[in-house]
Amino acid sequence: MNSSIPRSHLEVLRRQDEQVDRAIASGEYEPFIYPWALISAFILIFYLMVPWRKYGLRFMRYPLFGAIVYVSMYCTSFCRSKSKAVDYGIGLISIYSVQWAASLMVLNDVQADFKRIEERLEDHEGANGHLHVESKDNAPASNAASNEKLTDQSSLTPELTQRKPAKVTPQKEQDVAVDQTIGAIPTKSPTRERAYYWQKYPSSISRRIGWVFDLASNPRCIGWAHQLSPIPTAPELASMSGARPSKNYNYLTRRRLLQHNLLIFISTYLAIDVITVFGLKDPYFWGYISCPPPTHLPRLIQHSPVLLKSYRLLLTCTGVYAALQMVFSLSPLFYCWFLGPRYLGLRGEPFMYPNHYGSFIAVLDHGLAGWWGSWWHQTFRYAFQANADFVLRSLNISRKSSLGKAVQLFVSFTLSGSIHAAGSYTQFPPSHPIKGPFSFFICQPFGIIFQEFTAKELKRLLPPSLYLPKTIRRIANFLFVMVFLYWTAPLLCDDFARGGLWLYEPLPVSPMRAMGYGVEGEKWYATRNTATLYKADRWWKSGLAL
Repeated sequence: MNSSIPRSHLEVLRRQDEQVDRAIASGEYEPFIYPWALISAFILIFYLMVPWRKYGLRFMRYPLFGAIVYVSMYCTSFCRSKSKAVDYGIGLISIYSVQWAASLMVLNDVQADFKRIEERLEDHEGANGHLHVESKDNAPASNAASNEKLTDQSSLTPELTQRKPAKVTPQKEQDVAVDQTIGAIPTKSPTRERAYYWQKYPSSISRRIGWVFDLASNPRCIGWAHQLSPIPTAPELASMSGARPSKNYNYLTRRRLLQHNLLIFISTYLAIDVITVFGLKDPYFWGYISCPPPTHLPRLIQHSPVLLKSYRLLLTCTGVYAALQMVFSLSPLFYCWFLGPRYLGLRGEPFMYPNHYGSFIAVLDHGLAGWWGSWWHQTFRYAFQANADFVLRSLNISRKSSLGKAVQLFVSFTLSGSIHAAGSYTQFPPSHPIKGPFSFFICQPFGIIFQEFTAKELKRLLPPSLYLPKTIRRIANFLFVMVFLYWTAPLLCDDFARGGLWLYEPLPVSPMRAMGYGVEGEKWYATRNTATLYKADRWWKSGLAL
């Protein structure tokens, strides 16, 4: 091994920890402190909780949004951590919080236009012969609104279309400005059914709390009228939005959700352990991008630049995919299985937790557009789309036009590039935010447009009698995606390694290290990911340092 490269990644970590300590001691940076790191979230919740429109103060969204921008820029510029994942998250979450806040505070009037799905119990044997309605939030339903149909009967699932539209007794409308019952599902009681309706911004503070927290903490907008179409839709919710139920929707019971997500968690946990242990035997993952291949690799890979590059890209991409899947599996396990409908109502139902990743068939059928638009997780997509829609409205461009689609692509990938570049910027070792992750994401719309243009031109030029089988088209799409990512993904993957992201200990316990596959001096349990109390000269800079 090159004499300039440390003996192990533990030595690299010690050096970088010393650099962080010196930078914080000198005042160049300060630790990332909780609860003060959540100020942006507090401001957003405060804005959503206050009915500004009622008091004619909706202009307050601008100074409050400005405060979020300031806090995010401050954290990105001056806060750092010894934890590599926290370091990366400081920049990524700070800039994304600006985009998310913009979509909820500036670009939309959520208190007037947004609505979410709620449920209530319907008693079919009321004393006066009419249907009695009892909402879970105790919000009375209006007779006129609840008799309206939200969608065509053709869009309803069989369970819903088999029942007649609900009838309700006239009651005073309070918190449900739009309350449209479209069907019911039987409960254990033969006289009661669960019905779904739209719930707009509640006037009652007690009901508004759940509405606001659901909106602010739900970036995929599951169960909301503005949920984006690429995200899987359960049959129970499809009839509300007019969307078709997703064919690959996996869990309609809590047991199936538990089995599915436990399998994801266990398999990805073990995969991350293997990837981390073997990956850290390669100095490339310590940040030494141009280092020679490690001697433990097969000679074929060592002597082939193409295979070595492919190995490192595959290990990186698989590690990112597994890490995200493991994190995503925790949400349904906690909110649906542990808490469940008993504590969360409709938000604890299994159909509120669709898969984060789509089917890989979308990549085979649509190429690079399918990779990013359907298969890869859509966690940030609504914030991107809201900003893209604002640009389209400002330029008076139709969303469905070729130009409109191109604008949406470039706006979305520019915003995605900006949050990943911010994550690169806040990593303590030197990284290349613009030349690395930002350039990677800016390349993607060019690849999508090129592939779609080429496919259309080939279809136009080839004689109609020449029909390419579906298998051939899928192979061509797959090869294009792999070749395109082979040349562009190093912009992102090299920057991950350069910034020290792979030096983070992602697991509390490592079976691989317990079996002796780690390096000398490495323990089988995590020793670094501990928060510490930090006391500064000012109380608002003191707290839990990550």
